[in-house]
Amino acid sequence: MSGFPSLWNLLISTLMFFLSVWYIRRYLDEQGIPRRMTRGMLVFTLACVVSWVSGELVDRMQQPATRAFVAEQPARH
Repeated sequence: MSGFPSLWNLLISTLMFFLSVWYIRRYLDEQGIPRRMTRGMLVFTLACVVSWVSGELVDRMQQPATRAFVAEQPARH
């Protein structure tokens, strides 16, 4: 990502961080994994990854189509 993130990136990634923390904690509670420091680091790391990926997807959706999606033009000589 080049430059500063967009406002939508910040909003969506923040929302996704808290939602993923809630969901991962709930899942680990259902699995019976005790609350310790390693579990907290796992939750934080996974939530950061989900947040970052969702922010990147938002930024990529806002960018204009690249040349790969445009039909090739014949070369003029």
